[in-house]
Amino acid sequence: MTSITQTSQDEIFQTMSMSSPASMYIIQDGRFVFANHRFLDRIGLTEDELLNTDQYDLIHPEDSEMVRQNAIEMLKGIRTTPYEYRAYNKAGEMMWVAETVTSIQYQGRRAVLGSALNITEQKKAEETLKAQKELIDNILATIPDAVLVVGRDSNVILANTAFYDAFGMNKREVEGRPVSEIILAPHLLKSLLKILLDQEPQINLEFKQELKGNAKTLVVSMMKMGEKGALLILDNVTEERQKQERLFLTDRLSSIGEMSAGVAHELNNPLTGIVSLSQLLLESNPPEDLREDITDIHNEAQRAASIVKNLLTFSRKHAPVRESIQLNRIIEDVLLLRAYEHKVNNIKVATHLAPDLPEVVVDYHQMQQVFLNIVLNAESAMAEVKNPGSLIVTTRRLNGLVTVSFSDDGPGIPQENLHRVFDPFFTTKEVGKGTGLGLSICYGIVTQHGGKIYAKNNAGKGATFIVELPVDSQ
Repeated sequence: MTSITQTSQDEIFQTMSMSSPASMYIIQDGRFVFANHRFLDRIGLTEDELLNTDQYDLIHPEDSEMVRQNAIEMLKGIRTTPYEYRAYNKAGEMMWVAETVTSIQYQGRRAVLGSALNITEQKKAEETLKAQKELIDNILATIPDAVLVVGRDSNVILANTAFYDAFGMNKREVEGRPVSEIILAPHLLKSLLKILLDQEPQINLEFKQELKGNAKTLVVSMMKMGEKGALLILDNVTEERQKQERLFLTDRLSSIGEMSAGVAHELNNPLTGIVSLSQLLLESNPPEDLREDITDIHNEAQRAASIVKNLLTFSRKHAPVRESIQLNRIIEDVLLLRAYEHKVNNIKVATHLAPDLPEVVVDYHQMQQVFLNIVLNAESAMAEVKNPGSLIVTTRRLNGLVTVSFSDDGPGIPQENLHRVFDPFFTTKEVGKGTGLGLSICYGIVTQHGGKIYAKNNAGKGATFIVELPVDSQ
């Protein structure tokens, strides 16, 4: 076998380096002793000029120490990946270089072989991408709506600050996850696929989702974003939908009120006749065996007439008028209005109304609506337990306030719902049996009167609703 001398090894190396796509050089005793033509072309020096050049004269001053440390680590075998730094050519132009070094024998002595690639264009591309990403991030940060960027694999690429704030999530919980695990809209993936396949330019889906413990109504708008994915913009339309529901309910209640007023008017005429004729019969000294029956007819007709009068009063539209009123009077009117239902549903009503209750400044009709809503809720709750119900209504004066409490013996309110019963549209009733607006309307009316309304569970069973209103100081 023919041995290869050191001289022939050096010649082989020089031949190979001349055909290499990388810039290659050899440093011995801290000076350049060899460089291939690619290295010389990159730095713009001749061989003679290079031999008299310190290697660190070609490196950006801020990167010199980093290059020195990385080269030492690579020569010791600690580092195996290329390190990057900024270098200069003869004309003073800066470029980015990715370099590796290794220890070799050159001309019989120890030397360092360096191999470098010019990555300036790659760095420019990276900087451009970085600038574009920063621009996109800045644009997304200024958009008030929650925004998601989703890849073709349906995984989230990024989200804006508004999204994290609205959903109470962070980057680690969002980026890289399937969008269907975050946005719970029905048919989301099916719609997203249509967007990605250019079958639809834009798709909007409305859905409900809990955000930070509160149910919200959201609209997600999906549109294609280049060839790599889709843009999802989420709009919180909860308040808008609530306003629409309120308008619808107001129109509906107005229609019911008009119908009730019409029915009450129709009933009022025959009831007036019954009351008048029964009174005439009583005044004609009928036989004793008939007097008792006529008296019952007269009394029940008067009670029915009183209920019709209350119904007419409740169904009429009234401009808000606040005046000094004793709440006992309003409570008695409401209980009279519901007396028949309490009788047929076996609900016993007990009242403890303070006779010396001071007056409060309220709108009679609005406060009547508050008390009626509370009574109706108590009736509904007691109906769930299928037993004879008990409703206790109490009024008293306490620390400059008039307090009204309504206690029922129904199932009570689940602890997790106590703080939500006054939220608009919150209801535990079946669909069609409640709008969830009654108690929220009560809350609004009482608050506007400078008072408080709250609920608590009773020690045994059932719940108590309490209304507190300031005493009229006049």
